[in-house]
Amino acid sequence: MENFPNLKAGQVALLRAEYNTGIVLDEKFKRATKEEQKAYTIYNDVNDAILAAQSIIVERKDIECAIFDQNNTFIRRIEPIPKP
Repeated sequence: MENFPNLKAGQVALLRAEYNTGIVLDEKFKRATKEEQKAYTIYNDVNDAILAAQSIIVERKDIECAIFDQNNTFIRRIEPIPKP
């Protein structure tokens, strides 16, 4: 899996993972097992990253997303709403 990206001030990185296992996924939703796979997607604004993550979990109930700031500090987790 790729290393955490170098981000500029204000940028954030979105990371995808399997909801049930926490295994990190690449941008094509394949398990990230090789360094050349792109596990992080960079956004210039945290709100854009949140919208992207929400869009992902609407389409894929088996995915969760995490957003990190330029210091690799966790900002927010976005996960599917469990069925009642």
